[in-house]
Amino acid sequence: GTPSVEAYLSLARLQDLNGNAADAEASIAKAVDLSASASPTLKAQALSAAARTALKGGTGKAAVDMATKAVAAEKSAHSLGTLAAAHARQGDAKAAHAAADAAIAAGATSSVAHAGKGDALTLSGQTAEAVASYRKAVELDPKNTSAQVGLAYALILSNKATEAKAIALKATEQDKNSGAAFAALGFAISA
Repeated sequence: GTPSVEAYLSLARLQDLNGNAADAEASIAKAVDLSASASPTLKAQALSAAARTALKGGTGKAAVDMATKAVAAEKSAHSLGTLAAAHARQGDAKAAHAAADAAIAAGATSSVAHAGKGDALTLSGQTAEAVASYRKAVELDPKNTSAQVGLAYALILSNKATEAKAIALKATEQDKNSGAAFAALGFAISA
């Protein structure tokens, strides 16, 4: 049928799982283009996907820009959690905490919101609290590779390298194309 925001986002997920990062990025760009005339929810989803792509391989500035646009389209747990992660990537702890708290308030059952809070807590050096937030994120969505990676690093910082290795290994098995998951596994092995 007619290509839609949802179709391009689904295609991007499949392309990403198959290791086609460039194709996934192009599909997300098409979703963002189509979202200009879509509902606020779809626009926020497309922009959040673009922000997450920037978090994976782009700049923190680009991630903050896209995530800010996603939040402007719709303040949801997902868009705010993505914004929290982007602010944490940029090193802005205050903004990361504000966005993460707003994300959890918008949806306490959102894995992305709790992962964003974990990123903010890690940036602030609150390792034990970060571990708890990442655990909650993984509990809410066991396939959230970003939350697993964050949990692995937080566990390493907590001197729990053996547990971190198991979590990172699970992340690599789940997403065989995640450079972040393999980096976390390598770091856990060497810790």
